[in-house]
Amino acid sequence: MTYWTITYGGVEQAISSWGITEYSVDIVCRGTDTLQLTTSELFDPVARQFTYEQPMVLQRDRVLTGSTWSSGSIVFQGFVGNPKMTADGSHQGISYPVYGAWWKLERLQFKQTRQVFNGYVVPTDPYSGLNPLATVFIAETFLGEDPTEAQWTGAQAITEILNFANECWNPTKRGATSGRDNTQDLLTIGTIDCGQVFPKTRASTLSCAEAITQILRGFFPATVPWFNYATTPPTLNIRDQSNLT
Repeated sequence: MTYWTITYGGVEQAISSWGITEYSVDIVCRGTDTLQLTTSELFDPVARQFTYEQPMVLQRDRVLTGSTWSSGSIVFQGFVGNPKMTADGSHQGISYPVYGAWWKLERLQFKQTRQVFNGYVVPTDPYSGLNPLATVFIAETFLGEDPTEAQWTGAQAITEILNFANECWNPTKRGATSGRDNTQDLLTIGTIDCGQVFPKTRASTLSCAEAITQILRGFFPATVPWFNYATTPPTLNIRDQSNLT
Protein backbone atom coordinates (compact mmCIF):
# COMPACT_ATOMS: atom_id res chain seq x y z
CA MET A 1 0.00 0.00 0.00
CA THR A 2 1.19 3.52 -0.79
CA TYR A 3 0.36 6.75 1.02
CA TRP A 4 0.29 10.48 0.56
CA THR A 5 2.31 11.94 3.45
CA ILE A 6 3.13 15.24 5.15
CA THR A 7 6.57 15.92 6.60
CA TYR A 8 6.60 18.63 9.25
CA GLY A 9 8.95 19.32 12.15
CA GLY A 10 11.14 16.37 11.15
CA VAL A 11 8.19 13.95 11.36
CA GLU A 12 6.64 12.20 8.33
CA GLN A 13 3.15 10.71 8.65
CA ALA A 14 0.31 9.65 6.40
CA ILE A 15 -2.06 12.56 5.79
CA SER A 16 -4.83 10.93 7.83
CA SER A 17 -2.48 10.59 10.81
CA TRP A 18 -2.17 14.38 10.96
CA GLY A 19 -5.94 14.66 11.32
CA ILE A 20 -6.22 16.24 7.86
CA THR A 21 -9.71 15.90 6.42
CA GLU A 22 -9.26 17.86 3.16
CA TYR A 23 -6.30 19.00 1.10
CA SER A 24 -5.66 20.51 -2.33
CA VAL A 25 -2.76 22.06 -4.25
CA ASP A 26 -3.17 25.15 -6.44
CA ILE A 27 -0.34 25.86 -8.93
CA VAL A 28 -0.19 29.46 -10.21
CA CYS A 29 1.95 30.96 -13.00
CA ARG A 30 3.80 34.10 -11.79
CA GLY A 31 2.17 33.76 -8.41
CA THR A 32 2.24 31.78 -5.19
CA ASP A 33 1.55 28.03 -5.31
CA THR A 34 -0.56 26.96 -2.34
CA LEU A 35 -1.29 23.74 -0.48
CA GLN A 36 -4.56 24.11 1.44
CA LEU A 37 -5.11 21.83 4.44
CA THR A 38 -8.13 21.42 6.72
CA THR A 39 -7.75 19.50 9.96
CA SER A 40 -10.17 18.24 12.60
CA GLU A 41 -8.49 20.20 15.41
CA LEU A 42 -10.52 22.01 18.03
CA PHE A 43 -10.39 25.81 18.27
CA ASP A 44 -7.30 26.17 20.43
CA PRO A 45 -5.12 29.18 19.47
CA VAL A 46 -2.19 27.86 21.52
CA ALA A 47 -1.98 24.16 20.67
CA ARG A 48 -2.26 24.23 16.87
CA GLN A 49 -0.13 21.50 15.36
CA PHE A 50 1.28 23.58 12.47
CA THR A 51 3.17 26.81 13.21
CA TYR A 52 3.42 29.94 11.06
CA GLU A 53 6.33 30.01 8.58
CA GLN A 54 7.54 26.51 9.39
CA PRO A 55 8.43 24.31 6.37
CA MET A 56 6.23 21.46 5.19
CA VAL A 57 6.60 18.80 2.47
CA LEU A 58 3.80 16.90 0.70
CA GLN A 59 4.74 13.57 -0.91
CA ARG A 60 2.83 10.90 -2.79
CA ASP A 61 3.12 7.12 -3.32
CA ARG A 62 5.23 6.64 -0.19
CA VAL A 63 5.79 3.12 1.16
CA LEU A 64 5.91 2.43 4.89
CA THR A 65 8.08 -0.51 6.01
CA GLY A 66 8.02 -0.81 9.79
CA SER A 67 8.70 2.78 10.83
CA THR A 68 10.67 3.75 7.69
CA TRP A 69 9.26 5.64 4.70
CA SER A 70 10.65 5.10 1.20
CA SER A 71 9.93 5.55 -2.53
CA GLY A 72 7.39 8.05 -3.83
CA SER A 73 7.98 11.63 -4.93
CA ILE A 74 7.66 15.19 -3.62
CA VAL A 75 4.54 17.00 -4.82
CA PHE A 76 4.91 20.30 -2.96
CA GLN A 77 7.19 22.15 -0.55
CA GLY A 78 6.25 25.33 1.28
CA PHE A 79 5.78 27.33 4.46
CA VAL A 80 2.77 27.44 6.77
CA GLY A 81 0.72 30.64 6.59
CA ASN A 82 -1.90 32.12 8.90
CA PRO A 83 -4.52 29.50 9.90
CA LYS A 84 -8.26 30.07 9.97
CA MET A 85 -10.85 28.40 12.18
CA THR A 86 -13.62 26.59 10.28
CA ALA A 87 -16.93 25.15 11.43
CA ASP A 88 -19.60 22.98 9.80
CA GLY A 89 -22.46 22.32 12.16
CA SER A 90 -20.97 20.77 15.26
CA HIS A 91 -17.67 19.96 13.52
CA GLN A 92 -14.67 22.22 14.18
CA GLY A 93 -11.42 22.41 12.27
CA ILE A 94 -8.41 24.54 11.33
CA SER A 95 -7.65 25.53 7.75
CA TYR A 96 -3.95 26.05 6.99
CA PRO A 97 -2.55 27.62 3.81
CA VAL A 98 0.95 26.40 2.98
CA TYR A 99 2.70 28.72 0.52
CA GLY A 100 5.42 27.94 -2.01
CA ALA A 101 8.76 29.76 -2.21
CA TRP A 102 7.28 32.59 -4.34
CA TRP A 103 5.50 33.73 -1.14
CA LYS A 104 8.89 34.48 0.38
CA LEU A 105 9.90 36.42 -2.73
CA GLU A 106 6.75 38.53 -2.30
CA ARG A 107 7.69 39.35 1.29
CA LEU A 108 11.31 40.42 0.73
CA GLN A 109 12.23 43.87 -0.59
CA PHE A 110 14.86 43.67 -3.33
CA LYS A 111 17.94 45.81 -2.73
CA GLN A 112 21.19 46.44 -4.58
CA THR A 113 24.58 47.60 -3.32
CA ARG A 114 25.98 51.09 -3.90
CA GLN A 115 29.34 52.64 -3.08
CA VAL A 116 28.82 55.83 -1.06
CA PHE A 117 30.86 58.58 0.58
CA ASN A 118 32.35 57.39 3.88
CA GLY A 119 33.80 60.56 5.37
CA TYR A 120 37.25 62.11 5.55
CA VAL A 121 40.33 60.58 7.14
CA VAL A 122 40.15 63.41 9.66
CA PRO A 123 36.41 63.88 10.12
CA THR A 124 36.47 67.68 10.05
CA ASP A 125 39.26 68.11 7.49
CA PRO A 126 38.37 67.65 3.79
CA TYR A 127 42.07 68.08 2.88
CA SER A 128 43.04 64.97 4.84
CA GLY A 129 41.75 62.68 2.11
CA LEU A 130 38.79 60.36 1.76
CA ASN A 131 38.08 57.12 3.57
CA PRO A 132 37.42 54.10 1.31
CA LEU A 133 33.89 54.13 -0.02
CA ALA A 134 31.31 52.29 2.06
CA THR A 135 29.04 49.59 0.61
CA VAL A 136 25.35 49.96 1.47
CA PHE A 137 22.16 48.21 0.38
CA ILE A 138 19.44 50.51 -0.93
CA ALA A 139 15.87 49.98 -2.16
CA GLU A 140 16.42 52.12 -5.27
CA THR A 141 17.44 49.58 -7.89
CA PHE A 142 18.42 49.48 -11.55
CA LEU A 143 17.10 46.30 -13.12
CA GLY A 144 19.33 45.04 -15.90
CA GLU A 145 22.49 46.70 -14.61
CA ASP A 146 25.48 45.02 -12.99
CA PRO A 147 27.60 46.66 -10.25
CA THR A 148 29.91 48.19 -12.88
CA GLU A 149 26.87 49.72 -14.67
CA ALA A 150 27.21 47.35 -17.62
CA GLN A 151 24.05 45.98 -19.20
CA TRP A 152 22.74 42.60 -18.13
CA THR A 153 20.52 40.03 -19.82
CA GLY A 154 17.17 39.16 -18.31
CA ALA A 155 18.60 35.88 -17.02
CA GLN A 156 21.48 37.66 -15.30
CA ALA A 157 19.16 40.25 -13.74
CA ILE A 158 16.75 37.59 -12.43
CA THR A 159 19.65 35.50 -11.12
CA GLU A 160 20.85 38.54 -9.15
CA ILE A 161 17.39 38.84 -7.54
CA LEU A 162 17.20 35.14 -6.68
CA ASN A 163 20.71 35.12 -5.24
CA PHE A 164 19.75 38.10 -3.08
CA ALA A 165 16.69 36.22 -1.83
CA ASN A 166 18.75 33.14 -0.96
CA GLU A 167 21.31 35.32 0.81
CA CYS A 168 18.58 36.87 2.97
CA TRP A 169 16.37 33.84 3.70
CA ASN A 170 19.15 31.29 4.26
CA PRO A 171 20.14 31.62 7.96
CA THR A 172 23.66 30.33 7.25
CA LYS A 173 24.40 33.10 4.73
CA ARG A 174 23.33 36.75 5.27
CA GLY A 175 26.81 37.99 4.43
CA ALA A 176 28.67 35.17 6.18
CA THR A 177 32.05 34.18 4.73
CA SER A 178 32.09 30.65 6.17
CA GLY A 179 29.63 27.93 7.10
CA ARG A 180 27.38 28.72 4.14
CA ASP A 181 24.97 25.82 3.53
CA ASN A 182 23.26 25.89 0.13
CA THR A 183 20.85 23.15 1.19
CA GLN A 184 19.08 25.75 3.36
CA ASP A 185 18.50 28.12 0.42
CA LEU A 186 14.96 29.26 -0.29
CA LEU A 187 15.20 27.88 -3.82
CA THR A 188 17.51 26.45 -6.45
CA ILE A 189 18.04 28.56 -9.58
CA GLY A 190 17.15 26.41 -12.58
CA THR A 191 16.96 27.21 -16.30
CA ILE A 192 16.19 30.84 -17.11
CA ASP A 193 15.66 31.47 -20.82
CA CYS A 194 15.69 35.30 -20.77
CA GLY A 195 18.99 35.58 -22.63
CA GLN A 196 18.51 38.99 -24.28
CA VAL A 197 19.64 42.30 -22.82
CA PHE A 198 16.91 44.81 -22.02
CA PRO A 199 16.86 48.54 -21.22
CA LYS A 200 18.12 49.41 -17.75
CA THR A 201 15.05 50.10 -15.67
CA ARG A 202 15.07 52.24 -12.56
CA ALA A 203 12.76 51.01 -9.83
CA SER A 204 12.20 51.61 -6.14
CA THR A 205 10.89 49.59 -3.17
CA LEU A 206 10.05 46.47 -5.18
CA SER A 207 9.72 43.05 -3.64
CA CYS A 208 11.84 40.33 -5.22
CA ALA A 209 8.69 38.88 -6.81
CA GLU A 210 7.66 42.29 -8.18
CA ALA A 211 11.14 42.88 -9.62
CA ILE A 212 11.07 39.54 -11.47
CA THR A 213 7.51 40.13 -12.67
CA GLN A 214 8.39 43.60 -13.93
CA ILE A 215 11.26 42.20 -16.00
CA LEU A 216 9.13 39.39 -17.44
CA ARG A 217 6.03 41.49 -18.10
CA GLY A 218 7.94 44.28 -19.83
CA PHE A 219 10.54 42.39 -21.82
CA PHE A 220 9.88 38.61 -21.74
CA PRO A 221 6.08 38.21 -21.82
CA ALA A 222 6.18 34.76 -23.46
CA THR A 223 7.93 33.12 -20.51
CA VAL A 224 6.49 30.73 -17.93
CA PRO A 225 7.95 30.60 -14.40
CA TRP A 226 7.38 27.27 -12.64
CA PHE A 227 8.76 25.35 -9.67
CA ASN A 228 10.08 21.81 -9.77
CA TYR A 229 9.21 20.63 -6.25
CA ALA A 230 10.94 17.27 -6.73
CA THR A 231 14.27 18.91 -5.81
CA THR A 232 15.29 20.19 -2.38
CA PRO A 233 15.30 23.18 -2.28
CA PRO A 234 12.65 23.49 -5.03
CA THR A 235 13.97 24.64 -8.40
CA LEU A 236 12.60 27.76 -10.10
CA ASN A 237 12.67 27.59 -13.90
CA ILE A 238 11.66 30.42 -16.22
CA ARG A 239 11.20 28.97 -19.69
CA ASP A 240 10.11 30.47 -22.96
CA GLN A 241 6.84 28.96 -24.15
CA SER A 242 8.58 27.69 -27.30
CA ASN A 243 10.77 25.48 -25.09
CA LEU A 244 7.84 23.88 -23.24
CA THR A 245 5.72 20.92 -24.29
